Amino acid sequence: MPIFESNNTDSEDNAFVKQVGAFSSGVMTEVSLDDSSWTALPSSALSDRVFVSVQYSDFNAGKSKQVLLNYSNSAASDEGIRLGGGDVWSRTISDSITIYGRVTSGSADVIVEEIS
Repeated sequence: MPIFESNNTDSEDNAFVKQVGAFSSGVMTEVSLDDSSWTALPSSALSDRVFVSVQYSDFNAGKSKQVLLNYSNSAASDEGIRLGGGDVWSRTISDSITIYGRVTSGSADVIVEEIS
C-alpha cells in the first residue's frame, strides 16, 4: 500500500497529492493493560515505523471502562486520550516515540497495528 503526502502545491498553486513511498511491512500485536501502571504499546516498536493504530476491541465495554493513551509513562493515572469499547486511535508516528496505555479499571486488551 503506498504512502501519500497531501497539502502539496505546484508553481501555479494547484493542489495535488504525491506518493512518497510504499509500506514495507506491518505487524499487529495484542497488548494486555491494567489499571496499576502504564504499558508500552507495543513493548518494542516496529523498526522504521511510520504509522500506528490502537484499537480497544471490547465492544461490550462502551464508555464504562476506558483505555487511556499517553506519551509519558509517568502521567497521572487519569490523564490521556480516552478510548471506549470499539474506538480506534491512529497517528503517523516514528519508531522513536513510545505510546503508553492503561485502563481506567480492571484490565483490557488492545490491538496495536504498526506499519513501516
